[in-house]
This record gives sequence, C-alpha cells and structure tokens, in this order.
Amino acid sequence: MKALMIAVTLATLSTAGAAYAAGVDEVLTSTGNAVQASHWTPETGPSLSAAQVQKQLVSAEKSGQIDHLNMTLYKGA
Repeated sequence: MKALMIAVTLATLSTAGAAYAAGVDEVLTSTGNAVQASHWTPETGPSLSAAQVQKQLVSAEKSGQIDHLNMTLYKGA
C-alpha cells in the first residue's frame, strides 16, 4: 500500500511539475475551454517616482482625504 501511494505521489508531482514548467498562458475553464490568462501590468498606469508618491500622500493627509477614506471605507460609516 505504501509503495502504491509513493508511486501515485511521484506520478502526480512529475505531471504537475511538467505542466507548471510549460509556462502556458491559457487557463482551462470548468467546461474544458481554454481562455487566455490576463496578467496585470503596471505599464497602463502613470509611473510616479517615490518622491511624487510621497508628495501626494502628504497632500492627501493635509487636505483630510485620508481621514475621510478611513471613516467611509474602513469604519463602515
């Protein structure tokens, strides 16, 4: 029984490893149809430097935007 479990485990791991290594960008749906996997890339948004992000955060904190978001989003008000 142990030998059978070891054989099944090794077969499963080798199949899963080969499938993972293939690097296919298609995902099978529950009906077996392959669809293209969408990957988020940051290229579509504005690219800001760390200093620009820090400046925006300080501005939002001074204007009260962060407090407002904390009250409405996180406290359920």
